[in-house]
Amino acid sequence: MAVIEDEEEEGNGAISLLAIKGMAGSKIIKVEGKIQDSTLMVLIDSGSTHSFIDEGTTKRMKWPLASTQPLSVTVANGSKVISKSACLGFCGEMQGEDYQADLR
Repeated sequence: MAVIEDEEEEGNGAISLLAIKGMAGSKIIKVEGKIQDSTLMVLIDSGSTHSFIDEGTTKRMKWPLASTQPLSVTVANGSKVISKSACLGFCGEMQGEDYQADLR
């Protein structure tokens, strides 16, 4: 799961190489998150444009996905994928703080 800075959902999105690889760097923070009774690794990356969550994680955890306006996302290798859904109003805990976000 990568939770990254939110911006308006217009235009194209991007996920930086650091977020994909989970590499330590000056633009990325890795923290432990707790959602329900599960612990997940959260990558906070200022080089990415939106907040994303792995679709397999949403299925495994049985979190609902909503259809959204398609968003073209450029991934680390330069290819583009289309994000067509979101986990809206996602609630979790990170470093002891509760948060809520819409995750693509």
